Amino acid sequence: MRNAPFKFGIVSDLDASKGRAKVTLPDENGISTAFLPIIQEETVNNPSSKTISIGSHVLVALDEKGNTGAIIGPYYPDGETPPAGEEVWMRQMSDGGFIAYDPEAGSYHVKATSKIFLEVGGHHITIDGGGIRLKGNVSIEGNLNVSGATDLKATKINGIPQSGS
Repeated sequence: MRNAPFKFGIVSDLDASKGRAKVTLPDENGISTAFLPIIQEETVNNPSSKTISIGSHVLVALDEKGNTGAIIGPYYPDGETPPAGEEVWMRQMSDGGFIAYDPEAGSYHVKATSKIFLEVGGHHITIDGGGIRLKGNVSIEGNLNVSGATDLKATKINGIPQSGS
């Protein structure tokens, strides 16, 4: 193995449950490393999980014999570009879903291909293709406009019991 602390390679095998992967090193006659740990943002108080897909181009740090090291992270090879603009933070998933934050606009954009599930203090909000479900007490400050059928069984509006349909 050439005596260089950093190597460019391609992920050839993945053990996501242990946060590690094997890397093929094209500049070293295509040899593969042993499983190497994937560097994470945090592993103790606020643990994160960053997986890398098989086929990803990565930078690895290796010892002089290539026996031990770590995967520093993926990079965009020539001809590939990041999916978002210069100031936008984005995580895009293989199924087309993504989450993006634009600090200039101060907004998040979330796209899920199935549903979005939020939990705050034991209360849940689920948004899916069938509609929006709110579980728990709901306060609305402002007007409520309803289009379509409503079911008002066992409710009161302005203190007047509703009979429902």
